[in-house]
Amino acid sequence: MKIELYGQPIVCRESEGRSLGTEVLFRMGGAGSDDRVSPDQYLKAMGGYAMPWFLDATVMGFLMAGDTASVEGSLFINVCPETLVIETAFSAWLEGIRELCRRRGPGRVVVEIPEHCQMNIRFLLNRLGEIQQTGALLALDDYPGGNLGAVHLKAFPWSFVKICLHACETKGKSLESVVREVKRYRPEVAVIAERLPRHMAELAGQLGVAGFQSFDFGVPEALGLRPFHARAAKRSDIDPTNCCVALASAAL
Repeated sequence: MKIELYGQPIVCRESEGRSLGTEVLFRMGGAGSDDRVSPDQYLKAMGGYAMPWFLDATVMGFLMAGDTASVEGSLFINVCPETLVIETAFSAWLEGIRELCRRRGPGRVVVEIPEHCQMNIRFLLNRLGEIQQTGALLALDDYPGGNLGAVHLKAFPWSFVKICLHACETKGKSLESVVREVKRYRPEVAVIAERLPRHMAELAGQLGVAGFQSFDFGVPEALGLRPFHARAAKRSDIDPTNCCVALASAAL
């Protein structure tokens, strides 16, 4: 089996030829469909908290070893709730985010907070503040499909909210009503519509949606990162391998 990072484009509504960002996706397996391991299968390979740590460590390790300069738009990175909860894992992972922000520049890294977080809101807000201090922006993922609701929208100045059409339908809500809810609490936020069919693009644009992320607008492709040569880059205060090694060690 092999591990690769893929990227799914987030297309800018104002110009489909321009990328608002690229979400990093974890892929594991061989050439055949029977050899592929989904992220869900990967997480279920071991019980408890270990596999989410390993997942975040693996993604961060690849990003640290690779040169992401060619990735279009902002780099959107998911984080597992387990990494946010465990201090050693979070501290190591955060060093990776800080280094990515240093390499790419302010506002060019976006951390996606999973909708199924169940942690205390005060604890979560502290974590969000620490992430923001690295220079990264924050996105609330798959709204309104999980445990993070209107109170979380109001409590933190998100840069992006990703509204999932499937989550809206599951909750018995229309895309329009959810967009209006988000804009009511966070009028300045950039809304990204996920799983949106192309025929709904015009309506979404009229509602103020800033970007689209679905197979109708762009399929995931291997990032194909070139190796990052630290000596040729600007001097960094950290060894780019330290954060992924420390994060992996925290799970052992």
